[in-house]
Amino acid sequence: MFFSKEKSFDQLFADVPEQQTAQLLTFREQAPYKEIMVNAYTWRYRVFGDGFQTMILLPGGFTLADIWMQTAQAFAADYRILMPDAYARQGIFDVDQVCEAIISMMDEEQTKQAVFIGLAAGGDLAQYFLHQHPQRVQHLILSHCDIIGDGSIKDDTRNRRTLDFYRRTPEKMIRKMMLRQLEKDLSRESDWSAYTIAYYRESIQSLQKKVVLEFVQNAYTMKKEFEFQVSRIHNWQGEVLFLASEDDTITLGSVTPLKKFYPQAKAHRFAQGRNHVHLLFADQVKQVVKDFLENSHD
Repeated sequence: MFFSKEKSFDQLFADVPEQQTAQLLTFREQAPYKEIMVNAYTWRYRVFGDGFQTMILLPGGFTLADIWMQTAQAFAADYRILMPDAYARQGIFDVDQVCEAIISMMDEEQTKQAVFIGLAAGGDLAQYFLHQHPQRVQHLILSHCDIIGDGSIKDDTRNRRTLDFYRRTPEKMIRKMMLRQLEKDLSRESDWSAYTIAYYRESIQSLQKKVVLEFVQNAYTMKKEFEFQVSRIHNWQGEVLFLASEDDTITLGSVTPLKKFYPQAKAHRFAQGRNHVHLLFADQVKQVVKDFLENSHD
């Protein structure tokens, strides 16, 4: 059983091409963690790149900052890139406190405005942040996430059942099920498939059950209580890009509410990759994001 004993980095990445493993280790050295105190919490993030503009990359679920390695390297010449760990992995679950941490991070790095890219739950957070602090968002890229505020998140019964299931399930089994689903969904047509599996294994093997429970409850509450208010972003000058994948039917369902709330938003569909495209097909993501930013007004 994979999670019967925690594995070392070398064991996890044994089947990964040496060049990719070296790339990750070098990236971690070049972009070491920085920490700031926000109220009683420690907020952890990596900084990479030498550009004059700023890009903030928000990961989803329980992933860590360097899931963005390839994206950060692709835009390092033009952007200074701030990458926090997923907020659940930071032990901060209240969305307003998370937004406060992002503001503190931006102030610490002396940046007034940034391009935001949010993946999955990071995309939900990015939408919430936009409505609270539109003046701090230059452009918004939402990747493989819900469009919050459409009123569809109301199933309390389903949420209770999900929480009950996780409460009854042993911690190691939760990790195993998450990894099994990830590997089941993973495209094998990418040169980065083995790397992606190893990366997720490294991230998930230390995941605590209490973090999963807190995240599920608070993410649901945020989505349910969020109310889209066009007046909050009426004067916002930025543009929105939505990324989806043809093999991710849940993500594709977000296109309709996207157009409802952000009528001028652009959307791009990748042929495959589900919400792992940033790992599996980074060159494709780079080109789509680059084209969007080059054609967006400042």
